[in-house]
Amino acid sequence: MASIVERPRKSGEITYTVRWRDPITRKQDSTTTTDKSHANTLKRLLDANGQSFDTAHRILLEQSSLAPTLTSVIERHVGLLTNISVGTENKYRTYLRLYLDAKLGGRPVDSIEYDDVVAWIKWMQWEGKSAKTIANVHGLLSAAMSTAVRLKLRPENPCKSIILPKADHIVEPVTFLTHEEFRLLMRFAHPHYVPLFQFLVGTGLRMGEATALVASDFDLIGSTPSVRVSKAWKQDGAGGYYVGPPKTRRSRRTVALAPDTVAVVSPLVKRAQLTKGEVFTSPMGKTMRSGTVYRRAWHPAIIAAQAHGLEKQPRLHDLRHTHASWMLNAGTDIFKLSRRLGHESTTTTTDLYSHLLPEALESTAVSAQRAIAGV
Repeated sequence: MASIVERPRKSGEITYTVRWRDPITRKQDSTTTTDKSHANTLKRLLDANGQSFDTAHRILLEQSSLAPTLTSVIERHVGLLTNISVGTENKYRTYLRLYLDAKLGGRPVDSIEYDDVVAWIKWMQWEGKSAKTIANVHGLLSAAMSTAVRLKLRPENPCKSIILPKADHIVEPVTFLTHEEFRLLMRFAHPHYVPLFQFLVGTGLRMGEATALVASDFDLIGSTPSVRVSKAWKQDGAGGYYVGPPKTRRSRRTVALAPDTVAVVSPLVKRAQLTKGEVFTSPMGKTMRSGTVYRRAWHPAIIAAQAHGLEKQPRLHDLRHTHASWMLNAGTDIFKLSRRLGHESTTTTTDLYSHLLPEALESTAVSAQRAIAGV
């Protein structure tokens, strides 16, 4: 334990020498002050932190700092964002509450250094958080630190140059339905929801995109009938829903409609023109929610179809993947499919569906052979 030695001076002043043994070098060290309170505080911090003077000194500096806490800076950073949805704002505040408040939130923003961020990352790993979660929260932390630099609350961003944990790549579980399997499901689906399922498998739209569509989003009389995707239902983080922008920038798109899809959706669009509501609604005319659709229509249809030979357990979202597989099987180019699905990058499309392209792989091998012929 640390100790304090009092020594009177000839002037009558008393000095206080705090002594401790360095935990790394095992050598005795000391510092002297005329402030008894400061000496007692330093001794207490040394004893509480394994005799580490660096840690004790840093805490002392933090206690005397006039800078705002990291929590308040993150709150201010989020408040300064001009292009942010309610859902994203709530997500950031959840990150702060669950992952940052406990370890870093109460500290002055100018006291957090590179090694503190590294220690926080290691703590997140120890807590079993995924590499993706760590990267997401670190992104918020780094952005808030950049804001602190711009506001002159600290000199630099301590998050820069930190190497984040590598993500364990887990492929999204995907189920592809054949045309026969989809028809079997539709035999047992609630009739009111069949047009929605047919529309999803015919366009590849996400559920939240499809259920936000209104009549004006459709062009059914043009030379190429289409639907314009510019919004989607989102959760606000408090159990509510709101209409916001679609998932990514590329998700704003126009999707061409096949004649069969036009035939399915036309009466619904005409009805929506009269009601001024969404095209796809519940039997009571209310907004459709994916959870309700799953419980009332999709899951019962799967159970019934499995009793008649269906061996798969598709999710509602698998209608989107099924659409992609049918389009590829019909010869659609992977780039065009990526744009149709609203993927931010063709890499996403390739990662999900490249195994469905044996002909493309074979033709690539042939091209490669031609390219290196004679080498």
